[in-house]
Amino acid sequence: MTCADRLSNGYSSVLILIHLRLSALICGCRIPIHLRLSAFICGCILFIQPAQAQGLPSSFSVDGAQPSASADVVDVAVRLPRDGAQAGTTFEVFVMVRVAEGWHVNAHEPSMKYLIGTTLDVEPSEDLRVEAAYYPDPLFRTFAFADDTLAVYEGEIAIILAMRAAETLAPGTHTLESRLRVQACNDEVCLRPSTVDVPISVEIVDG
Repeated sequence: MTCADRLSNGYSSVLILIHLRLSALICGCRIPIHLRLSAFICGCILFIQPAQAQGLPSSFSVDGAQPSASADVVDVAVRLPRDGAQAGTTFEVFVMVRVAEGWHVNAHEPSMKYLIGTTLDVEPSEDLRVEAAYYPDPLFRTFAFADDTLAVYEGEIAIILAMRAAETLAPGTHTLESRLRVQACNDEVCLRPSTVDVPISVEIVDG
């Protein structure tokens, strides 16, 4: 039966495909491509607004797959001095950690010994020395998997490094290798811990 025949018999391809779309959303399956194309070929065009990432449940990615490691729900960025740094001076570097909505990571000093705290390890260097690292104050939350409140980070946090450039450091870009160790959880499960490489490239300028 052609599309015109269906329409003449009181059937609407648009309504049929809307029904298929709703059924697919409920059962988690996909509409077969030949059914989606049939309305277009017959001139019965159906516009379906695709789901956007921020509208999906926070425990799932865009394609519906659940994240398997903590790095899947954590983004890291480095904020450096805008005008660079001079040799022989102390300056601050901000390592920004953003945790996906619905997830948290353990604080630097976790509430329980078996939990993995959020830690930034920077390789030692004589040219660029980390004099201190400052972690944010934690939030204290209660979760279904723990009887006591836990110290965690949520949303976006900053780990602040106080760094000093050696007096003899030549102008140019100098990179320190660092690694962020995190474990992310939601209210029900904890993901596999991850180690995220975080290169810190500092521009040394003339005084």
